[in-house]
Amino acid sequence: MSKYFLGIPATDVKTKSNVNPNDLHITLKYLDNKTDSELSMLIPKLSKIKDKDFTLVTDGYGRFNGKFPHLNIKENKRLFKLKEDVWKQVGPDNRSYKPHITLSYKNVKRLPNYRKSKINVNKYVLYKINENLQNNRFIPVKEFPLVKRNIFEKGIDWVRDLF
Repeated sequence: MSKYFLGIPATDVKTKSNVNPNDLHITLKYLDNKTDSELSMLIPKLSKIKDKDFTLVTDGYGRFNGKFPHLNIKENKRLFKLKEDVWKQVGPDNRSYKPHITLSYKNVKRLPNYRKSKINVNKYVLYKINENLQNNRFIPVKEFPLVKRNIFEKGIDWVRDLF
C-alpha cells in the first residue's frame, strides 16, 4: 500500500521555494493508502471527467498554523467544478478545501518576494507520495488531460478574470 493524491501541477509558479519545483502542486483530493487493485478501479472513473482547461492566478502568501508558507489561489469556479467532479468519482473529503501551493514543509521565518503567477491548468495528475525522499516527493503515476477550450471560451474567461 502507498499513499496517493490527485493534484494540479504548478511547476510554472514564479517564486522561490524550499520545495522541488517538480513537486509544486495544488491538491484536489488526498487519497491516503491505496492498493494496486483499488487504484486500477479509480483510474477509469477519473478518466470520465471531461472538464475544460482553465487558468489559475496566485493571490498572495499564507501560512498554515503560523508556520508553513503557501501561495493562496484566487477563487476560480472551474477549479471548484473540477474538485467537485473528482470528489464525485473518488468520494468526498471531510476537510474544508482551501486551494494553495505549499512552498515549504519547514517553518520558514522570511518569505521571498511575491510575484503574481498564472497557472495554465490543462491536466490533473495522480501522484504517489514517496516519503523516503526530500526532493521529488511526489511521483506522477497517471495524467488526466482536460478538454481544450476554444478561443471564444478563453476570451470570455479572460474578461471574467478581470473582475
